[in-house]
Amino acid sequence: MSEGELLQISQTRKLNNDEETYFKIISDKTASLLATCCEVGARAVTEDESKINAMREFGENLGIAFQIRDDILDYIGTKKIIGKPLGGDIKEKKITLPLIYALRTAEKSESKKNYRLN
Repeated sequence: MSEGELLQISQTRKLNNDEETYFKIISDKTASLLATCCEVGARAVTEDESKINAMREFGENLGIAFQIRDDILDYIGTKKIIGKPLGGDIKEKKITLPLIYALRTAEKSESKKNYRLN
């Protein structure tokens, strides 16, 4: 998780963050936490490595899906739904998947005009 946080910090304020880096960050942070929780839970009830691995993989995929959904809701959700103010990621200069897609599909002049990090 620490490596994911450090990578995210190092990528802050960069407009060249890509999907690969984004997925590395969320895999190291949110997904690794949920994967470990699911693995520990499985180990508490079975010694079957195939079941333990399946639960770990489930947790990892759940963590990735959760983080993508959370990042989308930061733009289109409501405070009532997400329990926190909207736009927190952009205020913290975090380049999340919705912003990566928006910057990639926008005209260069529009992306620079509408998203200044300096």
